[in-house]
Amino acid sequence: MSAKKRFGLQRKLVAAATSGEWRNAPLMSVLYEADVTRLIGVLREINAGRSTGDAISFNTVILKIIAEGIKACPKMNGHIHYNNFLARGKVTTFDSIDVTMPVLLGQNNTMSLNIRGVEDMSLSDIRDAVSGAIRRARNSHMPQVMYELALHDTMKELRHFHVFKALGRFIGLLLDGSTKELLHGKAKREYKQIPAEERLSWRDLEQGTITVTNPGTLLRSCNGRCVLMTIIPPAIAAVAVNNVLDKPLVGKDGTIRPGKTVELTVIFDHRALDGADLVPFFRCLDKIFASPEVLKEYL
Repeated sequence: MSAKKRFGLQRKLVAAATSGEWRNAPLMSVLYEADVTRLIGVLREINAGRSTGDAISFNTVILKIIAEGIKACPKMNGHIHYNNFLARGKVTTFDSIDVTMPVLLGQNNTMSLNIRGVEDMSLSDIRDAVSGAIRRARNSHMPQVMYELALHDTMKELRHFHVFKALGRFIGLLLDGSTKELLHGKAKREYKQIPAEERLSWRDLEQGTITVTNPGTLLRSCNGRCVLMTIIPPAIAAVAVNNVLDKPLVGKDGTIRPGKTVELTVIFDHRALDGADLVPFFRCLDKIFASPEVLKEYL
């Protein structure tokens, strides 16, 4: 017996955001492996004596390192606008590193949140920004927020004179019953009484300048790893952080020692970047992983 289930509002947003990229963007991926043995030791020193709520997580450290790499390679932090018909394109790069980060809000409930201004954040700032975004997400009625984002995206299409695309999205929202998930009447009024700073708005779900995701957390139990992922248009790069693995490592003198490694899968749009463009990013990461004591300066 077969079963059919229509996309909910969340899956509709994800499908709309990612399907165009797979049709149009020539993707390339680079698998970068880092020795994090010393880094984990430094992180233990940083967290010595800290309470659980005040501790700096490994994921926070990796996000900070990625942000430092992007600062060294600003070409990665941009949006592409390309016209297939005219074969004309342009890339806009941004000073602000706004990270689109998928987070697990509950069992099988993942939502991508926009963490803005990561370039100026300390490790503590990043920890607090991510935990704060998750807290506000749990206070939010997510279908309501996603519906507001869908309306915003539809209006944006209209402003770009994509009338038929905008009309199709609007009709789709009405026909598939997405509005049934929304709050109405007293429930909506009570929800609106939650202070704005304590719940999400559509801006918190808006696409950032680059995506950083952590599939290693989900794949840890099944020994899987991410080797390819999507880029949400119009961004031109994304980074996936895989699980920490115990591996035998070979030193420069040929000796073998036990160690810990983590793989970063870096995906980029080949229309906007060449592999050589990413060299400053990887060199910055090499430097930090080789001398992880610098993390103490990022507190």
